[in-house]
Amino acid sequence: MTHQQEAVADVAASPSDVSPSSDVLEARGLTCRFGGLTAVDSVDFQIRQGEVLGLIGPNGAGKTTMMNLISGLTPPTAGDVVLRGRRLTGLPSHQVTRLGVARTFQVMRPFPGLTVRENVAIGARFGKAGGPGTMKAALGRADEVLDWMGLAHLGRAEIGRLTTGERKKLELARALAMEPQVLLLDEVMAGCNPREVGDVMELVQRVNDRGVTIFLIEHLMKAVMGLCQRVLVLHHGKRIALGTPREVADDPAVVEAYLGQRYAEARRTADA
Repeated sequence: MTHQQEAVADVAASPSDVSPSSDVLEARGLTCRFGGLTAVDSVDFQIRQGEVLGLIGPNGAGKTTMMNLISGLTPPTAGDVVLRGRRLTGLPSHQVTRLGVARTFQVMRPFPGLTVRENVAIGARFGKAGGPGTMKAALGRADEVLDWMGLAHLGRAEIGRLTTGERKKLELARALAMEPQVLLLDEVMAGCNPREVGDVMELVQRVNDRGVTIFLIEHLMKAVMGLCQRVLVLHHGKRIALGTPREVADDPAVVEAYLGQRYAEARRTADA
């Protein structure tokens, strides 16, 4: 086994740990209200072990709120989140992380006074239970992750010198260093140029190939169609579709939610 292969084996869970057909995470009647606004409305879905599940919907559909509910940043008004049969509902975010759920943020949040290597080490140090017990060990894990991702040359770079694409990769590296069972990616390609989008898509696919289950918010349909086995669609907080990327793209309710009722009616007329 090469050094790179050993690093990957350490970073990501083996796909043989659980049957490929099993559900690793489940949302049951998940609801979140902010005063009179219902951001997520009684949503049910399962994420299968080892898959990439996409989450799409118009702005304001409740996508990031859904990520916040799963990761413990926002407590649900009703419903449950279950990870491999264990109820996560009510747990603070750091405990959810220790159980194996890591995430990135749409608004990047690196620690500006630290290097890239140190930022990734923080993910390793405070990630999944049983990870590096000391900062020295966490820095070693950070080096492995950065090497595997092809970012070793940025290890000692200051955050302010990074491009948008490099910052996105840093977010992914820090989350990956947490050794997640489930990785939540919130628009990890937003703001990237076409070359950077391709690079990030390749990294996400490589992470998934090692058995890490991924829940992906993305507006870029190229990424959704290229990475996701299934896609969940939210509109006004409600689930309106769940299926393969092609099934969802052809769903009249999804077309109407994204492009408007007039376009949907014109398309139905043309199809008829």
